[in-house]
Amino acid sequence: MYSEMGRPSIPPERLLKASRLMTLYMVRSERIFCEQLGYNLLFHWFLDLNWDEPAFDHSTFSRNRAQFLEHDETGKLFRTVVGGARA
Repeated sequence: MYSEMGRPSIPPERLLKASRLMTLYMVRSERIFCEQLGYNLLFHWFLDLNWDEPAFDHSTFSRNRAQFLEHDETGKLFRTVVGGARA
């Protein structure tokens, strides 16, 4: 799903958590979110980032999120969660 070339990819679980943060804190764009990630320690904690780990690049974030949605990874995750809840 991710290329071996270029910037390092963002793990899918961090993409989902970041999307949740964007919704909860009403962040309007990936660019603004990545800027806030640079100084907001709450965001770092929620995404399991070390305090000195750099923020995501906004273009990588947008591209990885698009690929994640294109491959229906979100749907797979929710189907797994619902299946576990039913069991």
